[in-house]
Amino acid sequence: MWSPATLRRINQEAHDKAVKAGKQPKVLTPNAIEKSPPFKIPNLDGYCPKGWHELERWRAAKTDMDSRSLSPAQIKEVMQTWVEQYGHKNLGWAICEEGQFQLYFAAYLKLKQVNGHFWYGYTDDKLVIQVSDEKKEEIDEQYMADIAEFQEQATLRGILLPLVVNSELVWVEKEDTPDLYQGAGVLDALGILGEGMDDAPISLLGCKTIDGLFHPIEKRWVYVALRMSSAQDDLLNDGEVVFEAIR
Repeated sequence: MWSPATLRRINQEAHDKAVKAGKQPKVLTPNAIEKSPPFKIPNLDGYCPKGWHELERWRAAKTDMDSRSLSPAQIKEVMQTWVEQYGHKNLGWAICEEGQFQLYFAAYLKLKQVNGHFWYGYTDDKLVIQVSDEKKEEIDEQYMADIAEFQEQATLRGILLPLVVNSELVWVEKEDTPDLYQGAGVLDALGILGEGMDDAPISLLGCKTIDGLFHPIEKRWVYVALRMSSAQDDLLNDGEVVFEAIR
């Protein structure tokens, strides 16, 4: 049996190798999944490259004696279910952690790159936004220039302006969907709109008026401050922020 020190060394070596090689989660077509196992996916071992976001992980068996982990047949079923829900082009797969007797594999959301410094992607449950290292440095400069002003809503909107104007995302205001801002800690919201209409449509998620046309809000996500943080704090510290769906 591996000692804890040996396991840490092996995992660190695998992590460093993944970073150096620029490994990415592997996109698997439905046909490739159908022909599996074995599943030939990279070992990232804790490393998540820019442009990807880990959605969920599962424990997989490395031996027939491990009855608490997923078998190859069950792994295949998980992959097929997720590909059916999200589409194979939007998902990547990789080993995210490995031990002597078991490993964890994960599904990763593939993000779109915008303006060279932003990545974004979404599911019904979350919207993920990442920034480049260069953009992260700019955000740090804004923080150091005026810490109080950094926390204002206008700062976040200024940071994300290049992303919003070059994507389908829009800011959702209180007047567009009043119920959204009644929750405790809701700081801001982004959404996706449907086609404009002459008359206000019935929409459970709200409606936004642009140039005299009513656009139903088809998807919406909010940033909720649970730890006295802000979305710009997350971008500053992690290079990533996650907006959650509220229905």
